[in-house]
Amino acid sequence: MLNLTKTSCGKSHERCDPDISGSENDALLRSRDRFLVQNFILVWVDSSMDEFDDDSNTINQLRQIVNTIDVFSDVDECIDVITEIEDEKVFMIVSGALGQTLVPLIHQMTQLHSIYVFCHDASKYEVVQYGWTKVKGYFSQIEPLCKLLKQDTKQCNHDSYSISIVPPDDYSNKNLNELPPLFMYSQLLKEILLDVDYDKHAKEEFVRLLRELYHGNTSQLKIIDRFEKDYEPHLAILWYTTEVFMYYILNRALRTMETNILIKMGFFIYDLHQQIEQLHVQQLKSRILRTVYRGQQMFNSDFEKLSNSKGGLLSFNNFLSTSTNPEVSNMFSSGAPVDPNMTAVRFIIEIDPHITSVPFASLGNLSNFEEENEILFSMHMVFRIVYVEPIENRLWRVGLKVANSNDDQDLRQLTERIQRETHGGTGWIRLGKLLMKMANFKKAEEVYQTLLKNTSMENQNEMLHLYLGLGRFKAGQGEYKQALEFYQKTLEIQRKSLSPTHSSLATTYNNIASVYGYMGEYSNALDFCQKTLEIQEKSLLPNHWSLAITYGNIGLIYLHMGEYLKALNFYQKSLEIEQLALPSNHPDLAITYNCIGGVHHSMGDYSKSLEFYRKALEANHKSLPPNHPDIAASYNNIAGAHFDMEQYSQALEFYHKALEIIQNALAPNHPSLAVVYENIGGIHLKMEEYSIALECFQKTLEIRTKSLSVNHPSLAVTYNNIGLLHYKRGDYSIALEFYQKTVSMWEKSLPTDHPNLAVTYNNIGHIYEKMGEYSKALDVYQKSLDIRQYSLPPNHPDLAVVYSSIGSIHLKMNNSQKALESYLKTLEIRQKFLPQNHLSLAITYNNIGHAYNNMGKYSRALDFHERALEIQQELLPPNHLDFAITYNNIGQIHDEMGEYSKALEFYQKTLEIQQKSVSPSDLNLASTYNNIGLVCCNMGEYAKALEFYQETLEIRQRSLPPNHPGLASTYNCIGVVHLNKGDYLKALEFYQKTLEIIQQSYPPNHLSFGATYNNIGLIHYHMEDYSKALDFYEKALKIDQQSLAPNHPSLATTYKNIGLVYDSMRDYSNAFESQRKALEIRQNALHPDHPDLAQSYNNIGQIHDHMGEYSKAIPFYERAVVIGQHSLPENHPHLQLYEKCLAEVQKKL
Repeated sequence: MLNLTKTSCGKSHERCDPDISGSENDALLRSRDRFLVQNFILVWVDSSMDEFDDDSNTINQLRQIVNTIDVFSDVDECIDVITEIEDEKVFMIVSGALGQTLVPLIHQMTQLHSIYVFCHDASKYEVVQYGWTKVKGYFSQIEPLCKLLKQDTKQCNHDSYSISIVPPDDYSNKNLNELPPLFMYSQLLKEILLDVDYDKHAKEEFVRLLRELYHGNTSQLKIIDRFEKDYEPHLAILWYTTEVFMYYILNRALRTMETNILIKMGFFIYDLHQQIEQLHVQQLKSRILRTVYRGQQMFNSDFEKLSNSKGGLLSFNNFLSTSTNPEVSNMFSSGAPVDPNMTAVRFIIEIDPHITSVPFASLGNLSNFEEENEILFSMHMVFRIVYVEPIENRLWRVGLKVANSNDDQDLRQLTERIQRETHGGTGWIRLGKLLMKMANFKKAEEVYQTLLKNTSMENQNEMLHLYLGLGRFKAGQGEYKQALEFYQKTLEIQRKSLSPTHSSLATTYNNIASVYGYMGEYSNALDFCQKTLEIQEKSLLPNHWSLAITYGNIGLIYLHMGEYLKALNFYQKSLEIEQLALPSNHPDLAITYNCIGGVHHSMGDYSKSLEFYRKALEANHKSLPPNHPDIAASYNNIAGAHFDMEQYSQALEFYHKALEIIQNALAPNHPSLAVVYENIGGIHLKMEEYSIALECFQKTLEIRTKSLSVNHPSLAVTYNNIGLLHYKRGDYSIALEFYQKTVSMWEKSLPTDHPNLAVTYNNIGHIYEKMGEYSKALDVYQKSLDIRQYSLPPNHPDLAVVYSSIGSIHLKMNNSQKALESYLKTLEIRQKFLPQNHLSLAITYNNIGHAYNNMGKYSRALDFHERALEIQQELLPPNHLDFAITYNNIGQIHDEMGEYSKALEFYQKTLEIQQKSVSPSDLNLASTYNNIGLVCCNMGEYAKALEFYQETLEIRQRSLPPNHPGLASTYNCIGVVHLNKGDYLKALEFYQKTLEIIQQSYPPNHLSFGATYNNIGLIHYHMEDYSKALDFYEKALKIDQQSLAPNHPSLATTYKNIGLVYDSMRDYSNAFESQRKALEIRQNALHPDHPDLAQSYNNIGQIHDHMGEYSKAIPFYERAVVIGQHSLPENHPHLQLYEKCLAEVQKKL
């Protein structure tokens, strides 16, 4: 799994802005992507309304109050749309007939504000209102309905002001991390918009936007025409207090931080602020205000936070309307709200007119509502919460006073920090920087590109800031070549005017290094980081925060290069500086936490990585907007840790959280989107949902081929994952093709000892293992091990994986002792970092059991399989498929020991679980049928054996291609049954089928040929055609000698078979030589008590017996009996044979 980590510079991404253009009826379209000019919409539900008449008198009257009207004739469709609404309130007009059905279904929805029953015979449906508090009345005429709707929407808009609350504990502890991010950004946005120079085109662009937003609303369009003609800066207050578009649009845009709208309104915000400020100065001379009032309703959850925050801070992020007359505020909070989810609040605000940080003014005759005695504050006013007192049920009195400069010292520290980061250039350039901080990348690019067109090349300072901003934007969009071009242009300007050690050059070098890092060109990235560091170490203090950025970037490069300890060292240096220089909720701290978590993740310390990822997420939540891509990065990283801890459902949950943010915030081909798709694909791959996994990987590949260079390391990651998927599906040749692509790309772009190469070598080893090419598999596993031993700590979990893979190969090559050594290394590592009941330990115990089984140490094997079973019984439900694996393993032990009834019992347990859990065509089910067939064959129940082998064959014929080696294995087993029945021709027919398949599937020296030649030789041996038998055994021996080590046990089997033929031909010298070779190999390769050794001793004893050398035969027979008694059950047929041979030869003496 790749972690979505971020560098400390150049973080920019794009989100999709709402489309506000379109057809004539756009204002009536049910699109959730539109920008609403008010904080509410009107929904009209009437089954007789199949089409909506936009020009009707009724609609015109309603649209003078509510601009956005949605019409439905279908109740279910209406409910679906309301359910999706998050940021607006819904006012609903419903017919009487539908109201009886609809109201009970929707009344409890928090989005729903009020319901109005409208029909010709309203009195008929009075019952609709009964018991439903949101039903405001029933009407047969539109005029009284509109009158009430106007009052209710005014209250709703009044209650929709954006409020931020800081609890006193956070404040007193100098920890303002809980402050909503919009608090900071609204303050900065205001400062920047007030610093911009506006021209006559600003109003023209805004008017153009207004006409799009109010398209089709005749009454509002007339007012917009008047605004275009008459507006002047000194009329800003008059236009704001007129209940038309300006008031609604501005306050909604400030509440939702719709930056694109606010930019278009920048000139008006500037004019409104300036007029308030001028009045504030004038009025100081004539009157002094001490108390103003405001009434409104709040959600219960918001009020609960307010009531628990006495002594804390509260800010209004809008232009704030208050009154000197308490009765005016009481009109908006006259009693307990009808909506049980709301609480009414009366704010009593003490003000000090000499505090000028945020101006306020009495509007008097400048307002359209002189009778309200309105006092208007400029945006972003901060107050201290003095008291919260009850008046009556769900009606409260809250005392506030204007905060002075000493109250917000910590807040100012963070705000000033971000101010410095947006410093440089004109207000428009600073606005571009802020937009990128807020993840509004499309609008940031628009600002920069507009300035680029209108700025003279002679204005080098302005061009410098523009190139720098565009470089950061392009880097954030994943357009690295373009980013590099803009940074190079920045560098050209700087080199002309700055000294070689100027700190600005260091910043540009750092940005270039960051881009090279994203492009996978790590050596270039490291070179530019070193240039940065050389300048900074000469010109800066040791704890300067710019050094932290550089250390972080160097750490990231080393992380990508697989040098984890170096990476951790630089990240720790970065963190130490940032903790001294930055507020605890600064976004750059979150980046460093993410990066340190990434290093621990790569080193296999998942719990430690999760600790740092959570710190990063906490910091991001407190300093960034909720849909910022850096929050997605934290979700992605947390998911990655859960993935590697095998907590797949938790991992999937966090990956989908990341995906939701990135899809909304970034361009469709952004590399970060590819990372999340890939990680989600990895989860589905683990869950064996291959089609979903492949779909995710294909999306990743599509994005990366469009946005990255052909040899970029991230493309190799995708090829590796697609290869793994095909491996899991059994498409080995396709899997190998993708793995080889991966290795080819990584060998070009990564150091030769990079851990990613080790991963792919390991994967290629699995392919060769499945294809039976064990020596090739062992070679690449060893390559993987060499890299990991060099680059990882000695107890890293990935080392355990490689040791396990090597053990598997040794086991298949019958190097049981070496297999055991590798498995024990795996166990040693896993016992150090996993709990004693972890499922990975169960897998390792099962593997060790296999090794002991092959060594003939059946009791030891049984002990380890039972340990695996104990862990599974503790952690897994009784029908989990892992039980089937362990039951199968225990069944094999009993089969080897000749305890066929016990073997059959465990195989039946395996079968019961599989029949409940897998499809009838599952290949594991076929393997279990095969094993039961084998036991039946060993018990002499050949008819039953054939039945189970037939079940195996049917599944494999359905699920596998006609030349798959699995079919060859089944034909071989069926051949064994017919051989044991004495039906040699039938047996030979199935062995020939086996041979045909492996001839098409494997190279000519594959070990499967040797096994099949041995079986065919055995047929001819039983048919007493000894020359043909010898011919096939010699073929088998030739292949074994080419493919296996000189002491491999399979060679001993072939020598044994050749010896039996010579013995039957009475060529005792050749028989003795062959059996001696078999014994010698087994003595070197096997445990002294292995049952195969007993077989060899017995075979040599028989040769002496047949030659009449009875005294020489006895020691060999005795040795066979002793070994058999140690390693086999007393009723095992082989032991009984050995005892019989010994007894008979003793009689001959």
